[in-house]
Amino acid sequence: MADSLPIGDIRFYDNKIPGLEAGTYTVTVSHQIEGLGLSAAEQQQLTAVQSFTVSGPQFALDASEIHSVVPPATASGDFGGELPHIVLNEPILPWERSMSTAGTPWLGLLVFKEGELLPGDPDATDAATCAIRTTAGDFMALQGSGDILIPPGLVKDPAVPDSLSCRYIQMSKEQFQAMTPYAAELPYLAHVREINAGDKASAGDDGWYGVVVANRLVASDQDGGNYTVHLVSFEGMESMMAADASIAQPTVALLSMTSWSFRCLSSDGENFGGLAAGIAQGGMSGGEYNPDLLWLRHPQAGQVTAGDAAHTEAANRLMNGYVALPYHTRTGEDTFAWYRGPLAPAVPATLAKSTPFLSSDAALIYDAGNGLFDCSLASAWEIGRFMALADESFGRTLLQYRQQSTGLTQKLYAHAEAHGLTEAGDLQKLAHPGAVKHSWLDTLAKDLGRLIGRKHSGESAESAESEQASVPAASGAVRKRAESPSSDRAASLRRFMQQEDIRQMVRDGAAEPLQAAAAWIARKMLLENVPFGHLVPIESMLPPESIRFFYMDMNWMDAMLDGMMSVAMQSRLDTLAYQLDKEAIVAAVKSNLESYGNGLQGDGADPGPDGETRVAGFLLRSALVSGWPGMSVRAFDAQGNPLKLLRLFRLSSGIMLALFWGVPASLAFSEPQEGLRFGIDDAGSLDLRSLSTTNAQYPFGSELGIHLPLSGDYLRNGEYLNLNPDDPNGLVQSVAGLISQKLAEGALAISPSDLALQLVKAPERQIFVPDSSALALPENGKQERETGRNQGGND
Repeated sequence: MADSLPIGDIRFYDNKIPGLEAGTYTVTVSHQIEGLGLSAAEQQQLTAVQSFTVSGPQFALDASEIHSVVPPATASGDFGGELPHIVLNEPILPWERSMSTAGTPWLGLLVFKEGELLPGDPDATDAATCAIRTTAGDFMALQGSGDILIPPGLVKDPAVPDSLSCRYIQMSKEQFQAMTPYAAELPYLAHVREINAGDKASAGDDGWYGVVVANRLVASDQDGGNYTVHLVSFEGMESMMAADASIAQPTVALLSMTSWSFRCLSSDGENFGGLAAGIAQGGMSGGEYNPDLLWLRHPQAGQVTAGDAAHTEAANRLMNGYVALPYHTRTGEDTFAWYRGPLAPAVPATLAKSTPFLSSDAALIYDAGNGLFDCSLASAWEIGRFMALADESFGRTLLQYRQQSTGLTQKLYAHAEAHGLTEAGDLQKLAHPGAVKHSWLDTLAKDLGRLIGRKHSGESAESAESEQASVPAASGAVRKRAESPSSDRAASLRRFMQQEDIRQMVRDGAAEPLQAAAAWIARKMLLENVPFGHLVPIESMLPPESIRFFYMDMNWMDAMLDGMMSVAMQSRLDTLAYQLDKEAIVAAVKSNLESYGNGLQGDGADPGPDGETRVAGFLLRSALVSGWPGMSVRAFDAQGNPLKLLRLFRLSSGIMLALFWGVPASLAFSEPQEGLRFGIDDAGSLDLRSLSTTNAQYPFGSELGIHLPLSGDYLRNGEYLNLNPDDPNGLVQSVAGLISQKLAEGALAISPSDLALQLVKAPERQIFVPDSSALALPENGKQERETGRNQGGND
């Protein structure tokens, strides 16, 4: 399983063969009965035949099957010396269809330069990739053409309709013979990888992938070279994939399952290192590093000079992450108001409030000196309420919690009232832990014992009523309390509910729905489903190719919690119960948060000056997010301890959100293990690695110091790998011989996974260590101004 691997480790496997390959199968069950003189026809009647089809892609591949491609689609960068490859979400996909030799993949990756593919009908040909649009039936009809060769052994599955849309490419037979790997080489151009997906932003990854690698090295070109890559089907084509194969037709056509294009330049462009370096440059100003530029705030923050009170207030607001947005008041005026989302460039001072916000109006903050509203917390309250209302399941859970909590409270109060323990003086008797609980349970046990005794003794209901009638009348004090006005009883109930012993019993009784609600709230506290416009209110706060850091504003999150819990609040009793239980709810949510996330790392949390552990993170808007969807992200505190990753999520194809339990002192962005690059180093050589599991000097995977120049007999036509495992001068046998000689452990056979390890180019890793503690707590973080007064109330 992927979770047994440490973060950053990877396992290679030769293949993953399905139990049944795609195709049509027949199951025959027969009985042979002897001694009865049955004829052959009668014996045949004892035979049952059942046919079934194992379906799998044959003419087209769904886009959801593709995890990533390297180099990224439409990218421009220095990809010289690389072998393009594709990572598939389904590890068995390359082996799903039958080939003549077991373990041979039916998919292959071909890389074309401009002009090497032959276009078809202009109306049906994609201009960028030269793929020709057609249908499965029309493609199969090309078999009758004397000018075009399609795989001679290809048989369309009966389940595939003739009308199924597909695409194919065509090339000259000379081009096909020059570039296509031999059938014996195909197993060495595909493998399976297992990784730990804990540091990925891709939801649902199980850590298993199928990988198909091209056999053509990309050449650097000073003027830039355009390449097109096609994942093609070799099903039924093995007889044509040999050095001595003879092709009569001038043109060869292959099904294209997917394709992409990229441009290779001689300088850093849109490769991983170039993009990551460009992001780091976002903190540079005038040739010097300025960490203030990396906080999530208005780009004009710091440019507003302090002057009069209004200018000073505006400058402070912008530096603290606020923006001025149009505001239409309920009374009809159009003005502007300050707004900041839950992501702040400074740690806000904790907003003191004695009771929860029971409406969004109660969360409005008014700056009387400047006549402006701060709508941040009011917006948070409304977002929380809207998310709760939109989730029917959460609404039912919250209602269940309220009903259980209220019902139990009323039962406890009725019991205490029956015993005359509802007044302020009486409640002192409940001060010691468990007083009401033990009294209530004792009463239940006695009543239950009497009922069971009556049942076994045959005592009638009338005798029970007689016993009830014989109970002495309540004392004058109790009777007086029972006859007191309802307002006095309500006040008594409020005092009763405020007893911690009572609250704990109620929480224990409603623990199940409370925990379910807390788990839902915890996910929302990690900004799940919070509209992006409320996180980044204006686009210029997060420009293209930038990273912006922030702290989580817990005042904002607290207001959102109040909005969530306002749903299904039907009475003053519910209001009081929430006020009394909010601390316990917050504790349950925090407990879920501490265990939430993908389990990336330990709890190396970095407490702030007040002893509280911060939640901090970053927003990344870059082609890194779209081009490397499996990019790994790790954060470390000042002592180098890994921080727990609470959430790593792609908000869109090009924007990533990360939340950490603690304040990062450094960040590490790494190319994904499942998207490792293949190819040669800058000197044109392969750096060979150990394959020994017993050699102490050269443990498995370590570099041997052998640099094998990839030229001469190791390449066909100067750019295609000569892998031929049967050729002593081929790359496979040469690599095996050099490694075996270095390790001195006898003859060595190279498997597909072994060769994949030798072809790996070490993944790039960019360490982001901001100077001047850009991620540390700002000195003015606790001095952020929250001026004015609350409008509205909590009554």
